[in-house]
Amino acid sequence: MTLEFVTLLTRHGDRTPVHTLPSEPYEWICPFAELSTPDDEASPVPKSVGQRLYRTEIIRDSSALRGNCSLGQLTDIGVAQHKELGRRLRRRYIEELEFLPNVLRAGSHDMYVRSTNIPRTIQSAQSMLLGMYPVDKRMSNPVVPIHIRDAFSEDLYPPTQGCPRFLQLLDEATRTPEWVKRAKQMEPLKKKLEEILNIEDLEWLDIYDSFFCRWSHGIPLPEGVTHDMMEQVFDEAGWEITFVSQIPKLARLLTGRVVRLVRDQLDAALAHRLPYRFLFLSAHDTTVGPFAQALGFAVPYSYPTYATDVEIELWRAANGRGYVRSLYRGEERVIPGCATVFCPLEVFKEIAEPIIPSEDWDQECRAVGDVPHANGLIRRMQAAFQLPVAIAENVKLS
Repeated sequence: MTLEFVTLLTRHGDRTPVHTLPSEPYEWICPFAELSTPDDEASPVPKSVGQRLYRTEIIRDSSALRGNCSLGQLTDIGVAQHKELGRRLRRRYIEELEFLPNVLRAGSHDMYVRSTNIPRTIQSAQSMLLGMYPVDKRMSNPVVPIHIRDAFSEDLYPPTQGCPRFLQLLDEATRTPEWVKRAKQMEPLKKKLEEILNIEDLEWLDIYDSFFCRWSHGIPLPEGVTHDMMEQVFDEAGWEITFVSQIPKLARLLTGRVVRLVRDQLDAALAHRLPYRFLFLSAHDTTVGPFAQALGFAVPYSYPTYATDVEIELWRAANGRGYVRSLYRGEERVIPGCATVFCPLEVFKEIAEPIIPSEDWDQECRAVGDVPHANGLIRRMQAAFQLPVAIAENVKLS
């Protein structure tokens, strides 16, 4: 068989917290700087090095975090994670399979890059491409477009804006017998952490965010919080994202548009209707996790860590038939319902169909009754995408 097309879906790299605990004593230092220049001539070719460059910097201690980082900012660790991911993908798709060109040239149309309009996902995409095509593998200083959408039309993260039915279904999920039973089981730990952290109405995904960011950077846990407590918080976060991803009606709104995008790209690639061979989608935990859980090839009740990657490959047999091969963090996965890792395209489409919403998105999102006030689960999904887009993230591209 011949490899025809690849869709890459990633979570951004390591970042600073989007949720802070009271009296955070630690400083977050973001050492990278991104230089830019306005293009007053709209030229597709970069200007000379001698042109004036500008750098945007966060005013120290002006954000909710101590130090010079903004909430949710990509860190140097995050840059390194995506560079390493790019190097791994280079080994597979360039050196081993010779699927993509060895050198990136100006005007190349082999790759199409999309990102949410959030600095950390844009710069994670930049970092991955630096790993895949380092400086000595680029010709003519090529410009790689990173395509974005506005928040209301974005389909690479949960529809927390403009889709009241999604908010209703999230609220209903927290009232199911399974959720209520789980909440009762976790209540003793919840109350203990609320006392230790001096907070009210603890939300697991918020605490997960704070603890995981600390753990990633070797920052001690708050006094009184044990490693075992942290592990239980991590498990609970994985349980919550898995649970909501496996509710069919909710999955349709949470990840169905991404599944449809992947399906349509596979169809178009098999019919030779695409000008590119590699689609790169740079997104979030609430994109990658629900996508992998809804299709059934992620580890159950696990949370997608930084720079988690999903590859959906399209292979063409000698008779022209298409087969889909899925990889999660670089490892082959058999989608439930497929006999082997090489799943016939028509079978993959049958599996995906129940997850895909109708073309009438407004009808899908129409509320049935009153729209609930934001609960903790809703707030957590909204928080990650309400950062000002203009905040400068610091990745140097040379």
